[in-house]
Amino acid sequence: MRKLRTCSINNRRYLGNKFKLLSFIKNVVNENCSNINSFADIFSGTGAVASAFLDKVIITNDLMYSNYLSNFAWFSAESFDEHLIKEILVYYNSVETKEKNYMKILVWKK
Repeated sequence: MRKLRTCSINNRRYLGNKFKLLSFIKNVVNENCSNINSFADIFSGTGAVASAFLDKVIITNDLMYSNYLSNFAWFSAESFDEHLIKEILVYYNSVETKEKNYMKILVWKK
């Protein structure tokens, strides 16, 4: 079996990512917003800031549909089949290509 390669929320970086500011943001929230139960990340992007508040009810928002899908996957309470996800990841990680392109379209078939 091929090795399972995964990613974490914080290595999906793009311009504007606030990962390096997380300790500062958490300190500001903790010092100024005591006893909160929810956290709204209204420009959530990759979800890096929301990921620092997993002990709260999280509300994310972003105009990019790809960010909406990512944040739904990371923060949703929906159930999922972890074994199936790992199986799909192993499949896609095993694809070898000689093409020098950004992406190759593959269809998962179980």
